Amino acid sequence: MIKRYDIRIDDTYDLAIDQGDFVTGESLNQEIGCLFAANEGDYRQHTKTGIGISNYILDEGTGELNRNIRLQFKRDNKTIKSLTFKNGKIQLDAEHKQ
Repeated sequence: MIKRYDIRIDDTYDLAIDQGDFVTGESLNQEIGCLFAANEGDYRQHTKTGIGISNYILDEGTGELNRNIRLQFKRDNKTIKSLTFKNGKIQLDAEHKQ
């Protein structure tokens, strides 16, 4: 599994700072969280990036969400090892492409 490191953000999506300096760390889960939270158009330079999970809250089926997750991960150079929907929850195992 490839590990990539980046500047971290906190729970409020602000830069994480410790003792006056940026916090860095493994970034896969942070990148995935940002993909799920963002809507298309939220990133000015990448207007097609974002799953927009909040748009799927009342949907009964998972087909469109499944397709969108796979498309966004492919665009973001990530490999989905497994993706399942169970009892209203998403179970996901992914990694950076090599």
